[in-house]
This record gives sequence, C-alpha cells and structure tokens, in this order.
Amino acid sequence: MIRALFVIALMLLPAFPAAAAGVFKCVTEDGAVRYSATPCENGDTEKLDIENEPTDVDAVRERIENRREQVASLNEAETRAAEAEAEAQREAEQRAQQCTAARERLEKMMMERRMYRENGGQREYLTSEEMVQRRQEMRDKVAEYCN
Repeated sequence: MIRALFVIALMLLPAFPAAAAGVFKCVTEDGAVRYSATPCENGDTEKLDIENEPTDVDAVRERIENRREQVASLNEAETRAAEAEAEAQREAEQRAQQCTAARERLEKMMMERRMYRENGGQREYLTSEEMVQRRQEMRDKVAEYCN
C-alpha cells in the first residue's frame, strides 16, 4: 500500500511546477507593488525575467567556511604584522639608547687626558697610540648605533 502511494507520488511529481519558479510583479487595485513567487490572485500580474532557484545549502556552508578561513588567515597576518611592528619599535628604541650611551662615552673619552685599563687590580695607563685607537673604536660604535 505504501509502495503504491510512493509510485503514484513519483508519477505526479512532473505535474508540479519546477523548483526554479519565476518572479511575479503584482500591482494591486490600490496601486501597491508586490513581488512574489506566485501570480497575484487580484490585480495586474507581470512575470519578470528573473528565475528564483532554491538555495544550495551545501554551497552556502562551503562559502561560509571559506570566508571564515579567509578571515582567520587575515587576522593571523594582521597579528603577525603588529608583532613585527612592535618588535621593530623595540629594536629602534634599544638602538637609540645604545647611540646615546656611545655618544656619551665618546664625549667623555675625548675630554680625558689619560686613559687606563685594569690589569690584575692595578691601573695600566694607555699610550697615546692606544688612546687614539680606543677613541676610533668608540667613533665606530657611535657610527654603528647612530646611523
């Protein structure tokens, strides 16, 4: 019995309108315009050249998932860029501090008449050539940190 009803339903299926029904523009007697998937019962009906197809749920889910992945990827890239910017800022600040300290040391060296180094708890004074060499090394550091 159920099988017979199923066969009859399958036979009647082509008699029903296709899933891709048209779009109708209805103008009612009071002049209101209404758009519908079915013709108007009362009023002026015009079939528009627009096809109304059912939504493919799987395709919509796939697009949503793709969009979520794109958004996640963009958010991740934005986070990495912000972290890189913060790291560059920290490095720039550190470099500026090193520049300031190197300039101060160079200025102090230029003012000193005598320089020494510690050797076994005793001061060993530098020769003129060693002082010139130390000052040049400090100038190189200033150039490295400040340029």
